[in-house]
This record gives sequence, structure tokens and C-alpha cells, in this order.
Amino acid sequence: KIDRERYQMAIVAQVKNFIDLHQVVCTGPFIYAYVEEGMLHSKGFSKPMLLCKLARFLWEAWLSMNKRARGLPFILSAPLEDSQGNCIVVGVPPHSDDTRKSEFARAFLHASDRIQAKASFDHFDGSVMTISTEDRGRFFDALTALSAV
Repeated sequence: KIDRERYQMAIVAQVKNFIDLHQVVCTGPFIYAYVEEGMLHSKGFSKPMLLCKLARFLWEAWLSMNKRARGLPFILSAPLEDSQGNCIVVGVPPHSDDTRKSEFARAFLHASDRIQAKASFDHFDGSVMTISTEDRGRFFDALTALSAV
């Protein structure tokens, strides 16, 4: 049985933690954050559905304080529970995007190819991928470079 109340409380606590510790970063072309291993409830967010819910709630909370970033997409990453050195990455389109069409699949693929990262796109949603934790920083740098072009 899924304890929805417990997951909702974990999401709220994690969002509060991100905001209180100023862990949401605006790079210019997008906003990002990542759940560090050992962080509050970090293992629970290795599931794509929960990480997507956390990403959307964090993004909305952060935008309520930073309204000029409404046109930027948000990317969130968390360590996978298997602890084999991989993390999961999810993307949330810009608030102003009415098309509901995600460009993350293409951008994630190009960025991971550019840095020759160990990445996997085995999820139903194209805005969700798995990448090696050691490649995550270079992956975000590659996304920034692709977005600036």
C-alpha cells in the first residue's frame, strides 16, 4: 500500500529544504536542483513519478518567489535507489509553455551525446532519463551550452 500522506509530507519537507538552503540554481537558460545522496528522503525520490511530483511542486514554489523566471524550464535530479552510481533526471517545461510538448527528450539526448555520458532513456516519459552521477555536472554544463546557442 502506498502511503500518500507520507509521500506528500516528504515532498513538502524536501521543497522547504531546497528553498531554505538556496539549492535551486538559475543558469540562465534553465533552473535546476538536485537531491544529494543522504539528503532528507533522498531514497524515496529515486522513483520517476515521485521525482516528477517533487519537481513540479518545487518549481511552482520557487517561481512564486522568482516570477521573472516563469519562461524557463526546470530540471531536477536525484540518486537512484540502486546506488550503482546513477541518478535520475526529470524536466518540467516552462510555465509559459502552452503547447504541453516537452523538448527535454531531444535536449537530454543531445547533451548526453555531446559529453559521451553513460545515459539511459528507458522511461515512458521523454522528460525522464537516467545518467551516471559522475557525468551529471558535465551534463548540466552541456545542456547550458546547447540552450545558449
